[in-house]
Amino acid sequence: MELSNDISALKDLVSVLFRRIETLESENATLRSENAELRLENAELRSRPNLNSKNSQKAALVVADKQTREWAFKHICQLADKEEPLPKQGKRGKPKNSKGRNLLNRLLDHQDRWLAFAFVEGVPFSNNQAERDILCLKTKQKVATNFQTCKGAQHYACIQSFTSTLRKFNERFPEPD
Repeated sequence: MELSNDISALKDLVSVLFRRIETLESENATLRSENAELRLENAELRSRPNLNSKNSQKAALVVADKQTREWAFKHICQLADKEEPLPKQGKRGKPKNSKGRNLLNRLLDHQDRWLAFAFVEGVPFSNNQAERDILCLKTKQKVATNFQTCKGAQHYACIQSFTSTLRKFNERFPEPD
């Protein structure tokens, strides 16, 4: 009696294992087809001409084929949309997005701002120069525990703007008379 129970349990186990193998094989086939699609998309992206030309004086990229770049941007966002999990519904209120989902939403909402450096000549790739210009003012404000008068702050801003412009154009400071 026990032998027949063991044999039937083994048969059940074998049938479960075969079903699991079939499931894994179908998942493997699905992954292979998705991988093939991604390879085709990658090959298509690589085959498109790279039409970037650098303007060294203004540190901006000028792109000749705007539609290609916008398509690539949207394609990357679509891939991210597939990868990033959907928001999880909490007990109350609006579902909370993950950090990656928030970034993706912001990229899609402000696509024209994110790609402005590539399409508009004169728009820098980063805002480092603007941040450097503000840094001096904030440092002075912290050290001096704020400016004493509004007029003094305006004078400081004017002098700082002048010196910053001279540095940008590699000009020498004027010698005092």
